[in-house]
Amino acid sequence: MVFSPNTPEPLREQLCEIFGINGAENAGTEGCQRFGEGKEILKAVATAIPAYPMACFKFLAAVCKDINGDLARFWWKNGDDGSKIHWKSWASLCNPKEEGGLGFRDFMSFNTALLTKQCWRILQNPNAGWVQILKARYYPDCDFSQAKKGARASWAWASLLEGRDALIKDSRCQIFNGANTWKDSWLLPPHEGIINVSQLISPSAPPTGL
Repeated sequence: MVFSPNTPEPLREQLCEIFGINGAENAGTEGCQRFGEGKEILKAVATAIPAYPMACFKFLAAVCKDINGDLARFWWKNGDDGSKIHWKSWASLCNPKEEGGLGFRDFMSFNTALLTKQCWRILQNPNAGWVQILKARYYPDCDFSQAKKGARASWAWASLLEGRDALIKDSRCQIFNGANTWKDSWLLPPHEGIINVSQLISPSAPPTGL
């Protein structure tokens, strides 16, 4: 806890005793500096360490929860042996600053986002060498959006499929020349539950019977 220079010493001691935490000797810039340093360590170091493996593999939910817990304990610690009272939930701290959070990363969402980014690269660069290897091994007779997991899928391939499903779930196609609109998912809400154009059109109805 950081106190103003005008806070009497007895009051500082009383508040520290009530909350069970330590008070800073110098208020103001020192406390702000520690606050900023802790936030930068979490954002620039701790969240960057697992970025590469998370871009290749889907981590277990328990592992992501443990990482989130370790970061939360580091954020709320008060010295080496001080109190670790969590005054706000980690989910609240992961909200954007404009929504009252600090912009930290939730590692489960971060993992999914990185895998989704890899899947977007596959869709945008189908002729890349590493994409061709995946295609020859896992989906030789279809495109990536229709690929199946298979019976002996590797951890990396199964992870990519989870990222692909997350990408397809919230993506829509932009109509240009009308190709593939019969089966593509391009309708936006409030048409919830409706995936394809064919679900809206009756084969026996006239062209205007939508």
